[in-house]
Amino acid sequence: MRLLEHQGKKLLSGFGLRFNEWIVAEDPEDAVAAMQKLGLPVVMKAQVPVGGRAKAGGVKFADTEDAAHQSIAELFRMRVGAHPVHAVSVERRRKFEREYYAGVTWDTGTKLPVVLLARAGGINVEAVQDSDIVRRGFDPRSGLAPFEGRVLGRRLGIRGKSLVQIGEVLSGLCRAFLECDAVIVEINPLVEIDQGDFIGLDAHVEVED
Repeated sequence: MRLLEHQGKKLLSGFGLRFNEWIVAEDPEDAVAAMQKLGLPVVMKAQVPVGGRAKAGGVKFADTEDAAHQSIAELFRMRVGAHPVHAVSVERRRKFEREYYAGVTWDTGTKLPVVLLARAGGINVEAVQDSDIVRRGFDPRSGLAPFEGRVLGRRLGIRGKSLVQIGEVLSGLCRAFLECDAVIVEINPLVEIDQGDFIGLDAHVEVED
């Protein structure tokens, strides 16, 4: 079962993982109120249980109130794949220094969970080079310790406070994966908004039915 983005974020937040503030709106009026509360510029994302929202037009950015009103109306009228949009997540658009992909899934070959960290995030992760992605299998009985996460980060050139924090993020993500009986958990993108300060902008969580 794939959770909606905001459900995945709420679930992962319980494991110490941080995300950009979001407000879920179930009608255009609430979405406008959320935009006014958070302040411009904003990003608005259709809440549907499928991937590829950005390519389908289900993620929109607005720098002005007029643009936000128009985008909100468009989102609530659209379908993403077979799914009509019944809810929209509204967030303040954040500036960041670097972005990453962090995820955990099952390695069908070794029959062990594997954690992945990539130097690119967002839709760019699809084109990431092998040299820019690192992975590590781990024992599901013990999870992934923060120092093991730091080993992965170091291989991508992460240093200092950022390295310490990336170890905590990966450890927490692995703990969430195991305790929630997940098939896959991803934070994409995971962005560094200040040195050593990481937050997630999106979450993908699938759990066993």
